[in-house]
Amino acid sequence: MNWLKQNVWEIERSPLLSYLGAVLAAIHALNFYFWNRHGLLGPRANVPLFCWDFAPNCGVTAAQGPQHWMFYLYFGLAALATLVFLTRRLTGFAWTLLLLTFALMLYFYIGNATLASDIQALLIVLNLGFLLFPSKPTLFRWSVLFYLFVAGLRELTPDWLSGKELQTQLAFPPKGLEWVAAMGILAKWALPLLLLSVIPQRFVIGVIGLLAYFAAHYFYLRDFQSIVLSMFVLLFAVALFERRRLEREAMYQSYAHPEPSRLWWPILFGVFIFAQTNLSKSSSVADLLRVKGPEPFVDCLQFNFARFQDHTAQVVVPVEKDETLGLHCRQKIAEATARNLCVSLKQEAGFDSLASFLLTRGLADAQYHLNWQKENVCSGVNK
Repeated sequence: MNWLKQNVWEIERSPLLSYLGAVLAAIHALNFYFWNRHGLLGPRANVPLFCWDFAPNCGVTAAQGPQHWMFYLYFGLAALATLVFLTRRLTGFAWTLLLLTFALMLYFYIGNATLASDIQALLIVLNLGFLLFPSKPTLFRWSVLFYLFVAGLRELTPDWLSGKELQTQLAFPPKGLEWVAAMGILAKWALPLLLLSVIPQRFVIGVIGLLAYFAAHYFYLRDFQSIVLSMFVLLFAVALFERRRLEREAMYQSYAHPEPSRLWWPILFGVFIFAQTNLSKSSSVADLLRVKGPEPFVDCLQFNFARFQDHTAQVVVPVEKDETLGLHCRQKIAEATARNLCVSLKQEAGFDSLASFLLTRGLADAQYHLNWQKENVCSGVNK
């Protein structure tokens, strides 16, 4: 209990942490909006489910039943936590609301790998750090900066630097797209360093530069990540004023509220760093914290052949592309697409089995390669 009291007290005495709590809670409310808008969760869910590599089963759609109400409860708790944190009163109650909100987020997120995105890895780290670890401002600052560095590092691939991924968003010539991709990496690496400067002019340049970059990013992509990172950049400005205030004031420290240890936050930050290395396997829980970067450019063709007692017929199913969500040309999506055909095929006379083949071609490939195949897709599918 003392551990929890220390966390609540650290939030209670700092306006910055109250605002950070409000921002984290508001981001959960935005999560609700984006997951619902993209048809990932809620009544509008229309994207096939697939599991994390470390989870043998998944099935969280929040489309009906108790999960449907849990999905709206998630939004309600997030909105209420935001308001309570902004009042800067009832900090313990606000902390509890955020804890419940985060628990629901993890329930949906771990139960459905369709929700996976790079920014969610950062949000998991920040929520854990805010709720359970001391030295929250330090953890927040270094986690955000490290995320931007890794995001830029992951873009150092031929697929991204060629500008191929940007063709659908920007009407620029190929050489212009290459410059945009390269300058985006430079912005992620150079501008965040200015946020560490004690010189006000450099700090302001970093804040304005990053806000302008994320505003342009959102204008073209309408992505969730740009909004979240813009909110975090604004918190860096709030943190600067907070540090200046602390420099002017003598902080009274009593035995009833001792300073939290500074040795705990590096543990969580170290786990975040470890998740980005090759030492952590994609089949481990550390994959929840991995920043994967942009999806490589892949084109694909899926062929489905239904075998009947007297003939074999090809079943054509269009592959829906969703470059924003990174769900295009994945093996699990191909299998889910094929299995959706089984119920109707089993009702046809003489149906025996369904075979499916996924062919993919990368940016540097001259021809398609067989990426995945399954001879009896409908095995285990009931009528």
